[in-house]
Amino acid sequence: MSFRVAVSDGTKIVPFQELSISLPAPLAYLHTSYFEIHDGQKDCLIGLGLLVWDHLDEESILEAHRRMLEASESNLTKRSPIQVQRLTASDFLILDGNSTAAVAKLSGWDDIPCEVIE
Repeated sequence: MSFRVAVSDGTKIVPFQELSISLPAPLAYLHTSYFEIHDGQKDCLIGLGLLVWDHLDEESILEAHRRMLEASESNLTKRSPIQVQRLTASDFLILDGNSTAAVAKLSGWDDIPCEVIE
């Protein structure tokens, strides 16, 4: 598993092994447990393989995992879909939700709810 991270001259691949992070437990693949999704909005599901991370912060990833778990237990408000911007015909830069998307990827999800910002 690897993450594509934006750098000044394109993207670089960061193998999972370079991160010193281990989630306490993977989160179940059930978007409505973690995200507030409304019909009729510009929300869509985007494959995690199409995402480019702006940054990866291990502490923030663990905090995102905690918040998502609490949201799934109704102890915390669910978050909005992550915000992305199209980079190319098939790539999207994460503008907001880098850690949330990392949790999803580390949990083995195929896709994640996104709002595409033009």
